[in-house]
Amino acid sequence: MNVAVRRVDRPNQLAHFHVVLDKLDASGVFVRYSIDVAQRGAPAIASVDGRDLANQSDSFHALIYQFTSLDAEFMFVKLASMAGLEVERVLKGTVGPFFLDWMQAPEGLVVAPGGFVGTFGLDMAAVDVEATRDNDPFSSSSTDPKTRATYAQVAHKLGYRVFKDRKFVCPHAMVSDLRAFTESCGTRNVVYGV
Repeated sequence: MNVAVRRVDRPNQLAHFHVVLDKLDASGVFVRYSIDVAQRGAPAIASVDGRDLANQSDSFHALIYQFTSLDAEFMFVKLASMAGLEVERVLKGTVGPFFLDWMQAPEGLVVAPGGFVGTFGLDMAAVDVEATRDNDPFSSSSTDPKTRATYAQVAHKLGYRVFKDRKFVCPHAMVSDLRAFTESCGTRNVVYGV
């Protein structure tokens, strides 16, 4: 994990950080978490030395590492609940999953014999996202209504919105079928043919 100082406001005892963690997730996808957060007072994230270099805390590293399998909105809410932190953005990017013709694919996704489908996901919770939008056909829409209502209340209180997207790569011959799959899921995704 890398913690970089973006800006230090010494009179107000506020330090802004950019945090990046790359990890191979337990599910086999590569994950990159990027977090923009400000810290006031006691070092929950990192301490800043005289040269404005960040020295990350072990507890913050453990927290981020622990929750990398969860979505960006959960991470945003978790960090925002910590005293002294002001969260601006949590972005989770994934390389994968990939599907080959002999692998189990999500329902409705058909991989032609000898073909493949590569997926690249983006999940972001941020205060500068204009509107909540889910353009990921693999997004977990199974969240129960009570939990979803709780998230909506927290989002309103904290002022963040969520954006999810997924891009695809497949052989040229599969592009139209893959586009039909995403449209049947109610999304419009970029599909690159190779």
